[in-house]
Amino acid sequence: MSLDPPCGPTYGYTQIVVKGKNFVNMGINKAKCIFNGKKAMNVTILDESTLLCSSPPLSRSESLMTWQDMRHTVEITLNGAETTSSGIKFMYYPDPEID
Repeated sequence: MSLDPPCGPTYGYTQIVVKGKNFVNMGINKAKCIFNGKKAMNVTILDESTLLCSSPPLSRSESLMTWQDMRHTVEITLNGAETTSSGIKFMYYPDPEID
């Protein structure tokens, strides 16, 4: 499984293209991207090897971490129960500050 892009801003909602295999629609609102085992985001299945989802925003405490620690493991569920265990990470970055 792969993610494109592999990173996005801390405020979330980066649209991610997930490439894999055997993506099938198993019912309304069952397919989800799950970030860090707890934040589930809706999925759009494009075909058997491609789906789209958005990154969730980081919580206030998560956004205060160092950028190296701002990463979430991404898992996919197609049936709302079983998930992948790919270990793929999505990295976050803080907004740049302009002085």
